[in-house]
Amino acid sequence: MRIEHKSSCYPEINTRKRELCASYNQLAIICQHKKNTNELNKIETMKKILFILLIILIGCSENESVESLDENILGIYQVESFKSIEIADLDSDGISSDNFKSELIEFFDETPLKISELPEYDPFDLLFSIHLPYPNEIVDKPYGYLIYDLYALFKRLDYQNGELYIHENDINFEDKITFQSFKIIESSKILIKLDMKLYDFETLMWKNYDCEILYARIE
Repeated sequence: MRIEHKSSCYPEINTRKRELCASYNQLAIICQHKKNTNELNKIETMKKILFILLIILIGCSENESVESLDENILGIYQVESFKSIEIADLDSDGISSDNFKSELIEFFDETPLKISELPEYDPFDLLFSIHLPYPNEIVDKPYGYLIYDLYALFKRLDYQNGELYIHENDINFEDKITFQSFKIIESSKILIKLDMKLYDFETLMWKNYDCEILYARIE
């Protein structure tokens, strides 16, 4: 009987298999890492694209609202009515009335209101150019007369969902005029509510009057 002995020069078969498997495992790990990296890059790219599309959509919606705004309320307006809750004699004719337009009729020849669109870089949407008659001083009171000036007030407003909003910093004009609200009545009419400090010749006193001015577009 022949007895054979394995030579120590040849590695075990199992050892050889383990070495080959280890190489393949490392290669698989590298491939999986590259695959994960590519997927992450794709996700980041998609996020950037979605962000850009969102900015474009927001810009388009804002432009559409401004375009519809141009057709509806931009233009020149005249005073249709100017009324107060209380009566007063503003023109020293001995007649008190709540119709302040009739009391100050000669001061409405100029353009009372103009609404313009503001540039895109401006944080507001509209510019209201408002001309109001206002007493500058009283000469030889109580039996003198008033000197009226035509004040030009420029107010910037926001337009959102058909409503007008004035910034709180633009509400007051010195201690003489306080704007309460701006409202679109129709596509061609604007109602402004304000508080005005005026002189009443009947009581010979300065007083704050709650007023409503209704403007109608003429062009």
